[in-house]
Amino acid sequence: MRHFTFPDTVCPKQTMSNVGVAILILGLSASIAVGVHAGERAPEDIYTESCAVCHGVAGEGAMPGIPDLTEPNGSLSKPEVDLVRSIVNGVERPGLETPMPPSGLDENTVKAVLVYLRAMAAQSR
Repeated sequence: MRHFTFPDTVCPKQTMSNVGVAILILGLSASIAVGVHAGERAPEDIYTESCAVCHGVAGEGAMPGIPDLTEPNGSLSKPEVDLVRSIVNGVERPGLETPMPPSGLDENTVKAVLVYLRAMAAQSR
């Protein structure tokens, strides 16, 4: 049986069989498929299901190192193009306590979620 070895930065010293790789690919495919059809879901549902576990139900940041999205000059004050890129591609950099994984959402869906987030943040102030 052939095994694949992943770099230390992804899976330290782990190998994966063909079956494991197939399961991983199926999982990623499912995530991408959700992104393709996400436009059919309400932005608040997408936030609740995909984002709130880390960012908090009201955007207050539910985990260490996660920014409070309700702060007036916080993360949501960045240019939309930067926010869309971060949400679509994820954020991981040295020193970042909790990296954000790629969302699997298309840009238009992310923009709709951002409209929802900004409205939610404005209400909490």
